[in-house]
Amino acid sequence: MLRAKRQRSSHSHLVQCPCCGRHVHRLLINDHLESCRPPSPARRDAPCVECPACGQSLASEAELDVHLDAQCPSSTATRAASPLEGACPSRATRPPAEPPDFSPLGDELKCPICMDLFEAPHSLPCQHSFCRECIMESFRLRSKMQCPICNTPTWRRELKPNHLLEGIVTAFKQVAPS
Repeated sequence: MLRAKRQRSSHSHLVQCPCCGRHVHRLLINDHLESCRPPSPARRDAPCVECPACGQSLASEAELDVHLDAQCPSSTATRAASPLEGACPSRATRPPAEPPDFSPLGDELKCPICMDLFEAPHSLPCQHSFCRECIMESFRLRSKMQCPICNTPTWRRELKPNHLLEGIVTAFKQVAPS
C-alpha cells in the first residue's frame, strides 16, 4: 500500500506533452516544449522560401540568407539571380522593396545650432547635445555660459563628449544616401 502511494505521488509530478505525448516532469515541461513545439499558425502562413542548394523550406528571405551563409550543407553553391523562383507563389506578386527613408533620423542627428549633422557631438548636463565647435562658439558669444536651448547654467568642464551619438551619426552616414 505504501509503495503504491509513492508511485502515485511521483507520477503526479509528470505531465503529458501536448505535442509528442511523452510524460515529462512538470518543472521541465517548458524546456521540453521549446524543443518539441510544432510550428505556430502564424509561421505556417508565412511566405515560404526554399533553399536553392539543399531544398529546405524556410520561413523568410532573412532565414534563407542565414541558412546559406552558415548552416547549409551545400553552402558552396552560389545563389542564382533568382534563387526563390517558384518557391512561393506569393513572392512573385510582391512589388520590389523600396529603400528605407532615413530623413526623419537625419533630422534628429542635426546640431540645433548649425543645423548640420553632428561633428564631435558633446552633451551638457541638461542632456542637450551640440557639435563641440558650435557650443564653444556659443559660450564665447554669450556673456553667460548656459545651454542655448533651455538656458540652464553650465560650466565648460561639464561639457562631455557624446560617444554614443557620434557612433550613431557615423552609422547614419554609412547607410543614408548623401
